[in-house]
Amino acid sequence: SFVEPHGTIASPDAFNAQYAAHTDGVPDPMPNEGRPPANMAARGPGEYYANVTHLDYQVGRVLGRLDELGLRDSTVVVFTSDNGPVTRDWRQWWELNLYGSAGDFRGRKGDLYEGGIRVPAIVRWPGQVAAGRVSDEPLSGYDLLPTLASIAGVELPDDRPIDGEDASAVLRGAPFARARPLYWEFDDFNGFSFAVRDGRWKLMADRAFSRVRLFDLAADRFEVVDRSATEAQVLERLLAELRQHHAAVAADPLRPRPVAR
Repeated sequence: SFVEPHGTIASPDAFNAQYAAHTDGVPDPMPNEGRPPANMAARGPGEYYANVTHLDYQVGRVLGRLDELGLRDSTVVVFTSDNGPVTRDWRQWWELNLYGSAGDFRGRKGDLYEGGIRVPAIVRWPGQVAAGRVSDEPLSGYDLLPTLASIAGVELPDDRPIDGEDASAVLRGAPFARARPLYWEFDDFNGFSFAVRDGRWKLMADRAFSRVRLFDLAADRFEVVDRSATEAQVLERLLAELRQHHAAVAADPLRPRPVAR
């Protein structure tokens, strides 16, 4: 997997040169975290653009090599991101020259709003995924294991819980019914720690399950109107799903545990 585009933003000179008109001064990579360096300066989006172009170039090399090896028709390629981007909403000093965009979605990397967790995915699977076909079915990164195992005819391990679901039907353009809601858990910038999504409904909650937000993404994709006070039954059902899923994750026998020292 690639690190780009991600701090530290560092690209070959040839790529930086393509975006010199968008760079104020000379590209100078800043470290990601640590102490603020002496070279802190807002130099514009040029270095970020160069980094995205460098990523695009390297993906092209991978796809070209698959063609050279005659593996194009027997290889599933998945291109996606692990989270939403750092935008001009800079929150840490080391984000100064990161210029990603979450489009019109609320939030960014570090948020449980859609801008932080909703990312595009591109799949190439010759003979199965028609070129140019678009799906709005929400999937998660943890669906990749069971999905790709199913495509390859490989059995999943039976010594651990498998969170994801086989979504190969989505890739083939067939109907897909998820057995349980999608689930996210991390402490975000807005005081929330959990999110679940079931179809059109999305619930966000804090660690105590007391501060909640409920959104109807079909009618409110920008997460403006909190429906928790008017959709009591939906709220109760999703809170129960959230508590159950969180308990299962916490009880996972393979979950890393703190080590006493």
